[in-house]
Amino acid sequence: MSGVGDEARISAHGSLVVLVARKSNVVLVLDRTSAPGEGTDQAEAAITGYARTLLDLVELS
Repeated sequence: MSGVGDEARISAHGSLVVLVARKSNVVLVLDRTSAPGEGTDQAEAAITGYARTLLDLVELS
């Protein structure tokens, strides 16, 4: 998955979407349950946006 840290994976398990991303030695794990009527693609897009925002806040020194 490009644009999310150094490495990222996303998977869907029914209404649950899980994203695991790494930026240097920081690992971020997010999970999100789809809202009723929301498709998996929409949930994956939302959680990917959350991950990008959070990893952009990580400052490495």
